[in-house]
Amino acid sequence: MDIYDAWNASLEDIKNRVTGVGVWTALNVAIPITVEDGQLVIGFRQQDQDLIGHLKTPGTQRIIEEEMQKRLKEKVKVFLLNGVTINDWEAFKRIKAEATKTKTKEFERTRRDTEAARQWDGVYDNLSRIYSAISNKNLPQQRARFMAQAIDLVARQVSSQELDEFGERNLARCLERISQYCEVPPPLIALRVLEKAGQI
Repeated sequence: MDIYDAWNASLEDIKNRVTGVGVWTALNVAIPITVEDGQLVIGFRQQDQDLIGHLKTPGTQRIIEEEMQKRLKEKVKVFLLNGVTINDWEAFKRIKAEATKTKTKEFERTRRDTEAARQWDGVYDNLSRIYSAISNKNLPQQRARFMAQAIDLVARQVSSQELDEFGERNLARCLERISQYCEVPPPLIALRVLEKAGQI
């Protein structure tokens, strides 16, 4: 039995199990479109879309599913669609797929940014730890040793990833910290870091 025959055969039995003029009216104008991946797609024309809500209650959907399953001989789950053709269904799936793809990209970007932030925070904190461990900080040679170690640390981080705007800002933050500790202008620290990272 195809979906249209199954729907026509089920309709009276469904109506006998539900109550309410709105529900019956919605059932009368509903159009079965397809069964795909266990989804029973039921569509509504534009002028009837305000009736969709009558079929959204779990109890009503369960009755539709039970009656259709008897005729189709397969388990189905109701899906209500704004549209009445297979093309409307395909268009809906494309839009949903695009939305899912966009959401996945956003999630991936957020995950990447979070990981990058964690790495840069680690570098920034390491600069403070290395500097704190140095004795006789007032001696220029000690600050020079720190500067060499700090430049190496930051250059490794720069080399490990392609810098976007977020990365550039975090790099600048680390350069400013080295500059502050070593009393050397930030552009000179930046020059040494970028030279060591092979980016200049």
